[in-house]
Amino acid sequence: MVTDELTNEIARVLVATQAATVENRARALRPLIAREVATHLTDAAEYLDGYSGGHHMAQSCAQILRERADAIRSAG
Repeated sequence: MVTDELTNEIARVLVATQAATVENRARALRPLIAREVATHLTDAAEYLDGYSGGHHMAQSCAQILRERADAIRSAG
């Protein structure tokens, strides 16, 4: 069980780090492109929701992607 928890935390941190990088880059782009990036992040979150089957790691990663997409949209 500890190994599963560690794996889940590593995955969550990696997704959070990459999503933050995408958010920062999207904010530097034109608003239209930034909104497109936010849409792709939302699409990825929806995919994870469908894939997860209730798996905590996938749900956690999907939530991170949604938060970053919302941040991009609110900045534009």
